[in-house]
Parts: sequence; structure tokens; C-alpha cells
Amino acid sequence: MNENKDKKEINFYYLKSEFNDVVQKLVKKLIEQKQSVLLSLKDESEINNLDKFLWVKDKNSFLPHKKISEKLSSLDKIVLSCEKDSQNEYLKKFDQVIISPNVIIKKFNFFRRFFVFSYEKINNNSLGNIKSKLKLRGFKVSCYFEHDKFKWKQI
Repeated sequence: MNENKDKKEINFYYLKSEFNDVVQKLVKKLIEQKQSVLLSLKDESEINNLDKFLWVKDKNSFLPHKKISEKLSSLDKIVLSCEKDSQNEYLKKFDQVIISPNVIIKKFNFFRRFFVFSYEKINNNSLGNIKSKLKLRGFKVSCYFEHDKFKWKQI
């Protein structure tokens, strides 16, 4: 059995582009791979902002999604939520989560795969410490820096 396949995965992304634009591209790829994804946002305001963005951004490639406050079904593959929804049992249906740069992460649980976004670049020493601690806890950790719009370099 492949040991890395069973590890939880955390991917850190340092952004230059707007989070909503990056999310739209990432979620589109995940949906093409038949994945379900939860978007963890700061609050209702950020949920409403992203909701509106996903409805009107690109008329030819609309991404069907729902807010966690709406009636959900097993067909819903993209769900927007915030911290106040963290006790909702429906969250456990997802195995991956995209985390907004505005969310403060308290712990990594439930999910198999995390996409964590930030506008603040961390120095290599601190990043090395974070990666080491997470690897000791059984996570596979990758870090990416956006060097040009939607162009990523692994660090």
C-alpha cells in the first residue's frame, strides 16, 4: 500500500491574485476530477461575496454551488461555509477544504486535503518549522508561491 496516499495533505498557497479568481480556477479543476469541495470562509459577508462572484464572474463556466445554510443534497459538490457552521454534520461529507486567507486556522481535522491560502509570505525558517511540525503529525505538506498571475512555484 502507498503510504503517502493515506496521509492527510496540506497545501499552502501564497497569493498575489485575488482569492476569488484563484478559487474559481481551482474549484473548476476539482469538479472536473469529480471531487467535492468545501470552502471555509471568514463570515457571512465573505460567503455572500464569493457566492455572488461564482454566479456572475464567467457566464460560460458557471460553477454550481450552495451555501451551507441552504437545503443541501448529495449532488451538491461545492459548498460555502464559515466558522459558525463548524459543528454542522454535513461538513464530514467532504474530504477536502479550501480555506480563505481571512480564516484563522485553529486545527486541521475532518478533511483529507487542505488548500490554505494567504496573502502574507512567511520566511523560510518559520515555514520550515511549520512543515516539520505538521509532518511529525502525519501530514504531507507542500508550499507554493504565486510568482506571476496563476503561475505557481513550489517552495
